[in-house]
Amino acid sequence: MGLLKATKDALGTTLANQWLEYITVEETSSNILVQRGYPKRNGSNTKSTKGVLTKGTKIAVPEGMAMMIIDQGKVTEFTAEPGEFIYDNSTESSIFYGGFGKGIIDSVKKIGDNFKYGGQPATDQRVYYINTKEIQGLTFGTAEPMPFMDPKYDITLYLRFFGKYSIQVKDPIILISNIIGSASQDIVTTDIFTNGGQLKEEFMTSLTSALATLAHEESISFNELPRYQKQLAKLMNDELDEEWLQTRGIEVISVAIPSVSLTEQSKEDVRKYDEIHIATKNGKGVLTAATAQAMKDAAKNEGGTVGTFMGMNIGSIMGSNMNEVAQGVFGNNSQSKEDTSLNKPLQWKCPNCQTQETGSFCSQCGASKPTKKFCSECGKELNLGNKFCSECGKKIE
Repeated sequence: MGLLKATKDALGTTLANQWLEYITVEETSSNILVQRGYPKRNGSNTKSTKGVLTKGTKIAVPEGMAMMIIDQGKVTEFTAEPGEFIYDNSTESSIFYGGFGKGIIDSVKKIGDNFKYGGQPATDQRVYYINTKEIQGLTFGTAEPMPFMDPKYDITLYLRFFGKYSIQVKDPIILISNIIGSASQDIVTTDIFTNGGQLKEEFMTSLTSALATLAHEESISFNELPRYQKQLAKLMNDELDEEWLQTRGIEVISVAIPSVSLTEQSKEDVRKYDEIHIATKNGKGVLTAATAQAMKDAAKNEGGTVGTFMGMNIGSIMGSNMNEVAQGVFGNNSQSKEDTSLNKPLQWKCPNCQTQETGSFCSQCGASKPTKKFCSECGKELNLGNKFCSECGKKIE
């Protein structure tokens, strides 16, 4: 048995006087993945001859379709070339592999000799058409927020996103074996990808993994994801290679994510990060800027309320940045006051006789100038000349 390409001469001579059966695609909707073709007779008899192909049956294969005949559980004919063919059960099997290449022959040998429907061997002849065009517009979306470790913000953000993707059949034999072989169906649509179930779960699992890989390898932040459609498709195929290409004969062509949104908590996390980033980029962090303003306000108060802020432990919070902040806030006025104080001899009180001295020894009792002094409130070591403790703000007597 086999397929013969129908020519004008062949139809006009040997078949002209026959009431030929013919098979073609009943529906060509873009969402149809696989459909079965039934023989119909020319002339007044249009009744289908279900399960039987007669010699001379004309089979039409539209552009963008592949066709196969399964006879008693075995793939006997296959064509990925458009046109009209004549079925002849007296010739050898035919395979017109078209754009699929000779690799389709390996699939026929591997799978096509043991075709079963729902676990049972076929007992008739069947014609199936497979849509080989790129099928677009398949939708996906997150039912719940998805965790995404964002490399820019260095935190886990929770995303909601929606998008579309496209697929294409790369091996019709594997596709038919997996989808039609598991259950006898006349039409299979792309609903199997979008209406829940295993295929949708596999897609979303692989998409999650692909997004994580993209973020890690390319340092892609959440708001940049819509620009990386091709990279996402490639990563998806790497992830889905075993599940879809090898066992279902399908490949993902493109993935588009035009809509990405954050949960309210993640929005707040991003907002806080951006505020700190902008403030830091301008020269000072948020805490530094706020503290500097408070110190400037205190400096305008002639009563000297800087000690109040020191008492709030601001000194230990700011650490080494305090000097820089103070210099930037107080400017020349602060520097001139500091210079004046440095020109004056530092006074100290004799621990024995309480005499105020400026030299190295007490002029009254001869005691040496103390080398260390500690705050009576918090115990912090003090520098000579300090009027307030830099740790707790206590005024030094």
